[in-house]
Amino acid sequence: YEYNDNRKNLLEGNEKFLSIRSLSFIQGYIPSKKEDDFKKLLSKEIKEEYVLEIKDADKDDPNVPIILENNKLVKPFESIVKTYSMPKYYEVDPTPTVMPFYAIFFGFMMGDFGYGLLLFLATTLALKFIDLRKSTKSSLKFFQILSIPTMIAGLIYGSFFGDLIPIPGLINTSPDYMITLSGSVALGFIHLLSGLGVKGYMLVRDGKYSDLLFDVVSWYMVLIGGVGFLLSSMIEMSPIISTISLILFILGLIIVLLFSHRDEKSLFGRIAWGFYDVYGITSYLGDLISYTRVAALALSGAYIGLAVNMIANMMIDASVVGIPFAIIVIVVFHLFNMFLSALSGYVHSMRLIYVEYYGEFYEGGGVPFRKLQNEGKYIELLDKEK
Repeated sequence: YEYNDNRKNLLEGNEKFLSIRSLSFIQGYIPSKKEDDFKKLLSKEIKEEYVLEIKDADKDDPNVPIILENNKLVKPFESIVKTYSMPKYYEVDPTPTVMPFYAIFFGFMMGDFGYGLLLFLATTLALKFIDLRKSTKSSLKFFQILSIPTMIAGLIYGSFFGDLIPIPGLINTSPDYMITLSGSVALGFIHLLSGLGVKGYMLVRDGKYSDLLFDVVSWYMVLIGGVGFLLSSMIEMSPIISTISLILFILGLIIVLLFSHRDEKSLFGRIAWGFYDVYGITSYLGDLISYTRVAALALSGAYIGLAVNMIANMMIDASVVGIPFAIIVIVVFHLFNMFLSALSGYVHSMRLIYVEYYGEFYEGGGVPFRKLQNEGKYIELLDKEK
């Protein structure tokens, strides 16, 4: 099956070659690290005369196919990037920065040590004892990694299947819900600053230092200065911090106002568009509020777990006969709550990445690299270096 499937691809590929009576022209892409192997293969397999020309792809060419390459820890999170869109060739691979934030969001949304432990055990045993396809292994490794921050968040919340197994925690999600909400917003603020940082890195890489000042540093000044000034008015702080924060905020706004649309020829047009960008501060407020979903999902999962345990305790207190029914309720509904929490964490963490984070620096729309050889259905061929 695999042989004939790839043979079919070869025959279909022949139809796409530009050929005349004595010559055939073939154009395509190969990964740069495969260049030497490709040259050796051609010299070995082709006995006729041929001319090979290899040149680096144009950074701004939208047709350059993209291959994501990351280490074993980060690689499972490439699926999050691919689900949205591959990066353009001139962009950076966002996977290394997506991975830690996605894991933290998921962990705190699920937020139970018992759920994280079950997820870790299930994925680890499946990876060890079941012969799985490459894509399935990657998905299981993805959730295996996510189980770690879930257990850490459970220890912070003091949640082990709700309150079924009492453990001490740093934060009690029920009475300390304001701390949970504030922590979610603070995490979101760091996330947004990280997105601006990636944009700044791309500008430095391309030597666009003036753009770095006007499009990144200015917004760092606005955001950090604004948040610092608000905190100083809410919490007792040194007047120096309040003054410095206000100065940063005002200077940042002036830079955004005057230089965010510096390509505009008329001063009026530049100022008008500058005011529009200054108004964009409100979008940052909306983005920060959006991060409260981390706390909201953590609280909802915790309350469902507490309700399940409460119902089970009522059955046990009613009579001895209620014990087996209580066990069934605990097992079935905690598994159901675990599924809901995992599904919510998966979807909403993705949403925070795609909408809030990508909005700072990511365009996407890249073309994925396609091999001439199909991905095997029954046979998996490994790279020799692996």
